[in-house]
This record gives sequence, C-alpha cells and structure tokens, in this order.
Amino acid sequence: MATSSTLIHNAYLPDNAIPTAETRIKLADRISISPLGEYNIWYINLYWHMLTRIVLGTWAWGDTRFWNWTPESDPKAKEAFDISISKGINTFDTAEVYGDGESERCIARYKENNPAAADIVIATKFFPTPFKLFYPSSLINALRESLARLKVECVDLYQIHGPIHLRSVEVLGNALAEAVKLGLTKTVGVSNYSTEEMIRMYDCLQKHGIQLASNQVEYSLIRRLPETSGHIAECHKRGVAVLGYCPLGMGGLTEIKHNIISLKLSNEGARGQIQEFLSLFPLNEFINLRSLSLIYLKEKNIEQLNRMLPLLCNLYYFSFTDDLKYKTRVILSALSKSKLRILSIAEFPYDIFIFKKISITSLRIFSCRLDELCELFQYASMLKYLKIEHLFKLYRRDPSNFPIDKAIYLKELIVDYSKANFEMLELLLKRIPNLTIFTICSLERIDMMNANRWQHLIESSLSYLRVFNFKFYFNDRYCYDDTMNKVQQFQTKFWCKQHHWYTNYEISYKSASIYTMPYVWNQYSLSPNIDRYDHSNEFDNVTNLTLLRMKIKDNSTYYFKNVKSLTLRDKYDYYYLQIRLIKSLNRIVNLSNIKHLGLINEYNMDLSTPSSLLELLKELPYVSSLESNKYYLKSFYNNLELCEHLNRKINRLYIFGDSIYWCIKSVELDMIFKIFSNVEQLYCHIEKLDDLLSILRQCSKLLLINLSLINKNIYSWYKMNASKLNVYIDFKEIDYRVE
Repeated sequence: MATSSTLIHNAYLPDNAIPTAETRIKLADRISISPLGEYNIWYINLYWHMLTRIVLGTWAWGDTRFWNWTPESDPKAKEAFDISISKGINTFDTAEVYGDGESERCIARYKENNPAAADIVIATKFFPTPFKLFYPSSLINALRESLARLKVECVDLYQIHGPIHLRSVEVLGNALAEAVKLGLTKTVGVSNYSTEEMIRMYDCLQKHGIQLASNQVEYSLIRRLPETSGHIAECHKRGVAVLGYCPLGMGGLTEIKHNIISLKLSNEGARGQIQEFLSLFPLNEFINLRSLSLIYLKEKNIEQLNRMLPLLCNLYYFSFTDDLKYKTRVILSALSKSKLRILSIAEFPYDIFIFKKISITSLRIFSCRLDELCELFQYASMLKYLKIEHLFKLYRRDPSNFPIDKAIYLKELIVDYSKANFEMLELLLKRIPNLTIFTICSLERIDMMNANRWQHLIESSLSYLRVFNFKFYFNDRYCYDDTMNKVQQFQTKFWCKQHHWYTNYEISYKSASIYTMPYVWNQYSLSPNIDRYDHSNEFDNVTNLTLLRMKIKDNSTYYFKNVKSLTLRDKYDYYYLQIRLIKSLNRIVNLSNIKHLGLINEYNMDLSTPSSLLELLKELPYVSSLESNKYYLKSFYNNLELCEHLNRKINRLYIFGDSIYWCIKSVELDMIFKIFSNVEQLYCHIEKLDDLLSILRQCSKLLLINLSLINKNIYSWYKMNASKLNVYIDFKEIDYRVE
C-alpha cells in the first residue's frame, strides 16, 4: 500500500505497543451465559486468558482471486502455521469467504499434522450477504458448515464479518446468541462495525446474558481512526476487545518508515520494550528520522544503539533518560556525525569535552552542578536555549578556577529547581551576557529574596534581560517585619514601571514566598492564614493544585480554572472536609476539569467524612483517578452510595506508601477492592503472593498493577505465569531478603 509522505508526520508508540509471544490478552472478561451453567462461564473466562495478542490472519490461504493461491503456496502456509505454533502464537483468524472456505480447510489440515496445535484458538466469521434473510437459520447453517471444514465441534470466536446485512443489528445479535446457546461457539464478536452498531450489538447480546467479546477493525499506524474517533475507548468501556487487522498496513508500514520523522520509545512500564522494537525495526531504516526520544534506557540497549545512531544523519532532536551516566559519552559520540541541534539528557557525561563534537543549540538536562555548566560553556559555544530541572551548588574545585568562557548566544535559561546560593548563581549569570529570558524557582535560600542584589546584577551584567520569572521560597521562622521589607523591595519603580515585572507574595507564620505574575509554573500549593499581596489573579498555567489545611475564605481572590489534579493535604488533623467547604472550593477552582483527586494525610488521621467526600465527587464530573492511603479507603466502606459512586467513576487507584506500615494487609483487601472492583490501573504496596492473587480475582478489569517493591515469591510466581496473565504487573525492584 503506497502512502503519501504527508500522511504520517509523528508516530508515538505507547507502552506494550510491541507484543511478543509471551504477551497475552483476555478477549471476553464478563461472559455470562446462564443457560449453559456456571462451569461454562468459568471455562470461557479461563480460556481467554490464553489468547495471544499476536493473531495470524489467514485471508490469503486458499484465495486464488486476490492472493493468487497456487498448489505451491500450500507448503509455505503450512510452514507459517508451524512456526507460529513454535513461537507461542496460538490464535488463527479465518472466515467462510476466505478462499470460499479453503482457508478453514487449510487450518484443519495443518492442525492435524502438528501435535502441538491441538489447543489452538480459532476465530472465524459469518458473511451476511443481502440474500441471507432468514435468521437465525442462515447464520446457524453457515456456522455448522464452517465447523465441518475446520473439523471441530465448536469455534472459539464467531464474528459477523461486516455490517452489510439487510436485517437489523438486533436480528443478527439474536442469531449470535442462539449460536452460543447451541454450543457452536464459545464467544461472539463483530467486525468492521461502527461505534453505534457495536453498541447496538452489545445491548442486544446483554439481553441474552452474553458479552460481546470483540470488534475487529482495521487499525495501524497508517489507519488510526478507531483510536482518534473514540471507538476503542467506547469498546473498552463495555469490556469489548478491539482486534486490529492489517496492523502492518498490508506492507505499507515498510514504506511508512521512510515517512516517519519523530519516534518515541520507552522502557517505562514495559521491560524490554526498546530492545524488542530495535530488534524488529532497526533505527537506520527510518532514513528521514529527525526526532528520537528514548525513555529509561537500559545497559542492554547501548550496544544496539551504537550500531544504529551513527547512521541517523538527519537526526535533529535527541532525548534519552537513564541512570547510566558513564554511558552518556558513548551515546553522544555515536551522534557526532548527525545534524543534532536539540538534546535532552539526564546528566552530563564525565567528559564534557564531547560537546565540542556536536553543535547543539538547545539543551535540557535533568540535574547538574554549577561547575559543570561553566565547563559546558567552554565547548557548547552555539547554545541558545538551556533548561535545567535540578541545579546544585556542589562543585569539584574552587570557583576561581572555573572556565571563564561566556555563552554569548544563550538567550533563554530555565531552572526549575535550584539549590545554589546567590553568589554561585551570579557567577553563572555573568557568563550569559545576552540573556533575554530567565526563569528560576529557588527553595530554602533566603539570600535569593534580595531585590537590591538582583537589581544590581541585572543592571551591570544582564542588560538584555526582558523576561524574568522567579519563585523564591524559604521555610523557617523569620521576623515578619524583616520578611515584609524584603518582599516590598520587589515593588519599586525598577521592577514595576521600568520592567513590568509584577510580583505576589505569601507570608505565613513559618514560611514566605514571592513569585512573579502571571504564575508560570504548573504546580501550586495554597495554604490558609497567609498574608498575600494581590496584583493580579493569573494562575492559568496551574494544572496541579494542592490545598493545605483547606480553610477557604469566602472572600478569596484566588481562581484556578485549568486544574486537572487536585490534592487535599494535611499533616495534622486540623479540619474535616465539610460540605459547606465544597461550595467554597467551587469558587476558587473550576471543578469540571478535575481528572485526579488526592486525599493525603501524613499522620493517618481522618481528612474527610464519607458524606462530604460523596458531595465533592458529585461536583467532579470527570474525575477518574484517586490517590489516598488505605485508612481513608477503608473508612468509605459503610457508605453504600459513596462506594457505588467510587466503583463507577474510579478506574485508576493510587494507594500511596511503600513501607511496611503502608502495606495493604490481607484482611484489608476485601474491604478495599469491593469498593474499587472496576479499577483498571492500580498502584499499591503488598507483602504476600496471596494478596496479589486476591486482587487479581476481585478486579476483573485490571490492565496494570504497579508494585514498587516485590519479594522473591511474587517474582517467582510472576515469571512462571506472566504468559497466562491478561494484566501487566510492573515493579521497580525485587527484595530477595523477604519470602
């Protein structure tokens, strides 16, 4: 399939995008077939645990019209069948119209000659041509004929091939239900159905107590309509699996690799993801690749990358994160012949000289020291943009011995978090004479809150500075009058009239902060009992809001309209979340945007009453994620309406704490997961294998469990059973000391 170069500009592969033979998917997770009894319900659920995510399509087998099948094709198809079985792929998709039934006969013949194929999964399809008008007999007869060709008594999945039937969806649905009741198929699905048609079929089958197992649609990097239209999301809401046919675009992805200019790969939450991808798709085949992001690189990836990176001559942007500082130089050396201009790394290599070999103009680094930056300016002379997430003051030698080279092209510097004192920062800024935009957040450094020193530095060394965004915060008990004097120094003519740098300050009994407005950071913590200077109320950039000891004043001038994550936090039992406060909360936060709610109390005291939490949830129409500790979660158990609300809305649950104290005990599991039985993603800490098995039994919709630390018993069980699971279990480390 030929594709225009304008079709694909960016391709981002999500976690688990590269399935392997060990990857499994559960196709039907809520089968309920009352007439067949509980045994068959149990069998179907267990059976679909073994469905491989990679399915072998057999449209070409026996097809002489479209695929030019000949007698010489048969041995090659048999070889493909046998190799699939040997690699752990046990699922085969066919249809009555593939080769006029010859595809089904091929599967039967190949299965007979391969002892390892006794338990393969077979999915076939009914082709509802317009002349098939009599249901359920037309469908039942066609299915019986397919069973005869396949030489089986029952297929695993029977699908409607497409919505081309003259009769209604409901008529076809009733026929599928009859096929299940007759024991001719274990599950039923559809193919090429629209969202509306899928929902109608789902509703029809539900009346029979039968789950719609799947909808098979064309889905690949070339055709992403099922994803972008919301069809996949609607299927998942109903427990309907989406089977993507032509995932390689019928060969089009071979050509599309030449059109991909941006690629993002990650090992996060998917151990071995990058290695699997590079084995299947070497980077040098993406000849026009200009942007490459690699997240959480592992040492085993380095050898593969060193062979491929030197061949990416057109690479312009490169980002990688890892904990392999000693390998950074090796990776950057492999890019010395590229057109690299934008770079994002975790730390500087031990030998910063490597930057002399690459002509970068933009750099983002996770953490560094002041002496490393001064050394960087010696080699990265063309640097125009620099962003530092964590800046530390530590250095190896005396500041007087730092390189004196200046970054004369550097125009913008962003420091998200700085521990450097003013003297060290001044030493750095004097090496950036043409700086025009400077953003910095400094914590625990009261010497940074000195307007006069900043004014002198700007006037003497930063004459081109036009945008200065800062946030200075210290947490200690200082004299109130002295602190007020410091913040008021930022209200003078130099700051407000000459440069239009307006500030806001907040002072409580043990902390003080001052920041420029509008507020440019996306996180903000709002505390009560503070003195605040209001120049403006521009907090549009804040998406993560934390309320500390929520005593909201009725006359509060704060308003946060774009918050997506709201956390109610307290270190002490100072307040209860009361219903009257919820109305006040509505006055300062646009609750309709909230997707995540956090209830955090470090001392395990009651932060809210169940009834008030219920009222809050009613004000959060789109919240789907909850973070709290196990003590709060247990307190919800006796409020039936709250439990129903949580079970319906929350699909992502964070039970924070990774110490023994915060572990979920066995006796607590039933209580918590009766409330959250529909959760799809779970982040928690457990001690025992039995507890993990209990969670898996109770939460049938789980797709991901993140266990920060697991013991060796859980790890041993996981290694033995990973290929049979329909849920991905992620963990950061293994504690071999604990059984």
